[in-house]
Amino acid sequence: MTPQPTTRTADAQTRLLESTYAWADQLQDTTRVYDEAGLFSTEPNGKKLQDVTQAVSDARVEAAEGHAAEALSRLSRGENQLFQTLYSQSAWWRWTRCYQLHIVAYYTLIFVVVLNVGSGALPVAKDIWGVPTEVLGLGALGAVLRGLWYLYKQVSQRKFRVQFGIAHLCAPIIGALFGMLIYFLLSAGLLTLAAGGSRLPVDSKILDAFALFSGYSWEWLLRQIDRLPGLSGGSGKSGSAPAVTQGSSKENGPHPKPAPSAAGRHGN
Repeated sequence: MTPQPTTRTADAQTRLLESTYAWADQLQDTTRVYDEAGLFSTEPNGKKLQDVTQAVSDARVEAAEGHAAEALSRLSRGENQLFQTLYSQSAWWRWTRCYQLHIVAYYTLIFVVVLNVGSGALPVAKDIWGVPTEVLGLGALGAVLRGLWYLYKQVSQRKFRVQFGIAHLCAPIIGALFGMLIYFLLSAGLLTLAAGGSRLPVDSKILDAFALFSGYSWEWLLRQIDRLPGLSGGSGKSGSAPAVTQGSSKENGPHPKPAPSAAGRHGN
């Protein structure tokens, strides 16, 4: 039995209202992000912030009354007001406040320094506390890759918040320390490599690969640590080292997800 036209119309209206609420939430979050970046810090732009906020509020009222077309129109005007204000700023302002050029420059600097250390152009000690310097460098490079990926997602989705800056600043340091940690775990036999039911020897190239991967995928390394026997919540059997198996790469190597916006959904 085919649905009645009235039923299809009602379903379409419901989906339209849902998309209207989603757009209102997105516009509110984007406005908050740019407000934190200082877009509305001057008096003329402060008035425009009120206009955008009012447009979002009015759109929600119209949507609640079932007036989807009017709600979408108000959101469109509010979004246009927001981006007109944004693109009235200088290109330097946008590159530093919106596109985070300084964070890209920071990651580029770390990348160049690590490459120069690895090539021998910058002479450093061969090891630190028995850990090869290359392990620390590769862990830092893994964190640089992770940080750039997160930054790309945050900026392209207009979800970068000012408080994310400290996480990007610390990322290469954390990556280097995680590279050192995986080196100790594999060298000491606390973690083992297994494929086809047999354990694999750990050589320098494997250690380097795991250092790079640990710097990139912090969640994977922390899951391996949680499996160690004797730790709170660890599932490993007493006296046995958990094995990193060849078949577990999909589970242990998730793609990083963009940090969710901390903004509230419906509050102004």
